[in-house]
Amino acid sequence: MNQLINVLLTQVLPMIASSAATWYFTRKKNNAEASTNELENVEKALVIYRSIIHDLHEKIKILETELDRVQGMLADARKLKN
Repeated sequence: MNQLINVLLTQVLPMIASSAATWYFTRKKNNAEASTNELENVEKALVIYRSIIHDLHEKIKILETELDRVQGMLADARKLKN
């Protein structure tokens, strides 16, 4: 029985304690890294969305210009008709 207690105290408990400490500190590190990665992914997504919005804004400007041109042509055609 003494030998079993001796083995537990000298080999098993230190192993369990070091495993628990490693898990605890690694968990904190992994959570911090996960938060950082999540933030980086959000920033990358924002860059993509801003690019898409900019492209759409430019296309809207072109379409507005084209619409103004066509409306002018229609107005001129109506004046000629009357």
